Amino acid sequence: MKEGAGTAKPLLGRADQLEALAPPHRSQWKQTLVRFSRNVSGMVGFVLVLIVVVSSLAAPLLTQADPNDTDVRNAYAPSSRDHPFGTDNLGRDVFSRVLYGARVSVVIGFAVVAITTVTGATIGFMAGYYSRLDAPLMRLVDMLNAIPAILLALAIVAILGPQLVNIVIAVSVVLTTVTARVVRSVVLQLKGMEFVQAARAIGAGDGRIIVRHLLPNTLPPLIVQQSLVLALAILAEAGLTFLGVAGSVETPTLGYLVSESRNYLQAHPMLSVFPGAAIFLFVLGANLLGDGLRDVLDPRMRR
Repeated sequence: MKEGAGTAKPLLGRADQLEALAPPHRSQWKQTLVRFSRNVSGMVGFVLVLIVVVSSLAAPLLTQADPNDTDVRNAYAPSSRDHPFGTDNLGRDVFSRVLYGARVSVVIGFAVVAITTVTGATIGFMAGYYSRLDAPLMRLVDMLNAIPAILLALAIVAILGPQLVNIVIAVSVVLTTVTARVVRSVVLQLKGMEFVQAARAIGAGDGRIIVRHLLPNTLPPLIVQQSLVLALAILAEAGLTFLGVAGSVETPTLGYLVSESRNYLQAHPMLSVFPGAAIFLFVLGANLLGDGLRDVLDPRMRR
């Protein structure tokens, strides 16, 4: 028997229905992840950053040595099974000190990224979207940029005190200006586009325009910028602790370890090579990760 003209079409399968109901941005993010997985530079950078981060967080599992235990009789011991990187002038295990020092540096770096993301994005949105706030906010940013970054950070730490948390504050103040400028430039470009004008024409408020239209389009360049801020934060922290403004024997950072071993460069250069290599790998990985994210998230680079 032939089907009548009014016979209903078969319903879609449950999986097809769920896929049809899924928000479109989910597939876009999935495509972005696929493109990123095929980007050699980005994947190499991601792996390098992941190695340093995971190694520092898993320090208690990778070594049983206490980074502060001294054994002067075993000073300057060469690499061995018990001490993969050897020991320093006080017989402390260099491998454990590098791992625990990297943990402190990584925490400082990601804390700076989190703070500058909030403060820099807020300043950038306010300056870019509200014309009356653009001049005063950007002049403040220009004033901060007129001072050399290392001198500004040193001045802030000198005022607040030589604690690691104050290094986070100092580096965040210095790098917030970088993030704010990037966000402002993107917002200035976006707020004149047709979709923003259309949203304003139908009565959308400033808050809705910023959250629903500007913020999603600002995220890709912001993510790329913050991956580079991570590298700058690690370098700034290493520079400040190398100069001795913070860090201690009990809570060493990578910069402090390099500073501590600078007096033994000729006789025992490896004491500074290992923490320096950790800084190099992390900064290189963050820069490669930023390049990969730029290639994937920037439509012009994709074309």
